[in-house]
Amino acid sequence: MEMEKDQKMQLLNKFYAMDKSGDGYLSKEELEECVKRSGLPPSKVKEFLELFDGNDDGKVSLEEYERALGLKNVPKSTKEQWEATFHEMDADGSGQLTAEEVHQGLVKSGLDCKLEDIKALIASVDEDGSQTLDLREYLNLMRMQ
Repeated sequence: MEMEKDQKMQLLNKFYAMDKSGDGYLSKEELEECVKRSGLPPSKVKEFLELFDGNDDGKVSLEEYERALGLKNVPKSTKEQWEATFHEMDADGSGQLTAEEVHQGLVKSGLDCKLEDIKALIASVDEDGSQTLDLREYLNLMRMQ
């Protein structure tokens, strides 16, 4: 699933628009301002940082942003980590993640989420209509986040 050039540019432009200081990083304060302007709850800042801040330094670099959105190739070590996480969450060893398994895995890692939201997320990338995620579908989902 190759992203169109104009889609990539739109995503990059969003980064630059959020980076008010122009230093190439999205600080917590810049994210808070963006979330506030968007009318989203303040908790979204923490979620954004958890998803995008790869080195846990409290800010998001352009490179971290690009990687998280799939604008750059994912390093092999990250793919291996995602595969390991998939197998950890696959409680029954079926090679398929159910919404319940994903929910339990996220709750265990400290993320607050609703089962209905996970089902909707799975449906958005479920290519075979199984209502579960196989490894390929899971990796595609992780690249989109």
